[in-house]
Amino acid sequence: MYIEEYKMKLSKMMIGVISATALSACAGNLHSTIKLENDRSCKPLYVKVGQRIKLALESNPSTGYDWLLANQPPFLTLLDSQKNTYQNQPNDTRLGQPIKSIWYYRVNAKGTGQLQFNYQRPWQQNILPDTQFNCQIISR
Repeated sequence: MYIEEYKMKLSKMMIGVISATALSACAGNLHSTIKLENDRSCKPLYVKVGQRIKLALESNPSTGYDWLLANQPPFLTLLDSQKNTYQNQPNDTRLGQPIKSIWYYRVNAKGTGQLQFNYQRPWQQNILPDTQFNCQIISR
């Protein structure tokens, strides 16, 4: 009985993989998503109108620190953001565990600008941030 269940699960997984591969092949003409992770600064990032950017930054909210938006180019539109995304195990919500904050942007027009986040305590805005994420984005 165990072997049959295993074969059935394996078959379902293979169908899922094949379906995902077929869908990604069909979506090849769509604009890609550029992923930025934990780069405190990046080289100029060249993007095209219609592309998406996924930015994921690690933090530890139990210290009071959080990523605060300092500057966003006018040609970027925030689509969605997720905070408190646990990195290790989703069901493990122990205090002090690092998390990832994730932002999803879409490039709407041509332009050049800085996307900047400051890692600081929200109530200490007049103090220099502990660290920064700063990325020059050039949209063509």
